Order: sequence, then structure tokens, then C-alpha cells
Amino acid sequence: MINQSIFISAGDPSGDIAAGRLVSALCDRMTGIQCFGLGGPRLAALGQEQLAGGKELAVMGFWEVARRFRFFQQLMEKTAAEIAARKPKVIVLVDYPGFNLRLAARVKHLGIPIVYYIAPQVWAWGKGRVADIRKLVDRMLVILPFEQKFFTDHGIPADFVGHYLLEDIDPAMIGSPPPRNGRVAL
Repeated sequence: MINQSIFISAGDPSGDIAAGRLVSALCDRMTGIQCFGLGGPRLAALGQEQLAGGKELAVMGFWEVARRFRFFQQLMEKTAAEIAARKPKVIVLVDYPGFNLRLAARVKHLGIPIVYYIAPQVWAWGKGRVADIRKLVDRMLVILPFEQKFFTDHGIPADFVGHYLLEDIDPAMIGSPPPRNGRVAL
């Protein structure tokens, strides 16, 4: 049987939404996909085996992360060990760069393709991380059109896949002029 397992790491609610859409699209095109990893309720509802749930992962700010340092350290060990043991067909990292880039560094030696969906905003705040991303990530799936050129110009294969939140907006509303009276009808 062909290995159809996918590791997905989506550590925050928006990543869970985006990854949920990705998994749904994959399941529409392929059969036998088995997902395991980190995620929230959407990924769990799609059958992802959770190594940790969204409520445990969703932390913001330096002090909250620092208070939970031991948890994240243990989670990193457990996650890297599960990836090594199960050898998924692909590793999909979704946003959450503080954890996901460290995880990529831990598992890159395994030779499993690493795809990063919703790129870290290195173009805005961390161009120094571009070299690390080039070493760690096999392909970027970007949601903003200019990101594709940015990453490819830096030697990182990238595909613009569109913004997942736009799927919930009626295309007629995108770029439409504001109402004449300045009010939006509810």
C-alpha cells in the first residue's frame, strides 16, 4: 500500500481553518489520506490524529510562551519522534513559525518533503530567516500574490495558492464600491 500519511502542524485557530480547507481539498482528490499532527477542531473533525490540540497550542506573547516552555520542549521531542517513526509522505507546516521552523530544523535530515503553507512574514520583519527557510523548506504555498516573487527571488520554490479566507466572501463583494449612503445593509 502507498504511504498516504501526512503530518500537519497548525498551531493556531487561523492555521486550523486554512489546514482544514487544505485537507478537505486533498480528500476530494485522493483516497486513503491519513493525517496526524498538531491542530484544532477543524482538523480533528476531518480525522486528523492530534498529538496536541488547538487549545494547548494557542499561546500569544513572550511571557505566555516562556511560562509553557517545558510543554513546548516536550511537544517538540514527541512530534519529531512521531514524524521519524511514521515517516509521512509529506510534512505540511501551517503558519506558526516560532514552532514550525524549529520543527523543520529537527526533521529535515529525514528526507521527507517539507511544505510550508502560509509563509512566515519574513518580507516584513525577518529577512534574516530567509536563509534558514531556504535550507529547511522544499516548497512554500503562499497566500499573498507578492510573496511568490519574494520567495522565488530568494531561491525558495513558491506557489501562490490564494487566500483561504477569500473563499468565504462572495466574489461580487470583492472590489465593489461602497454603498451610496455609506451604510452597509444588514
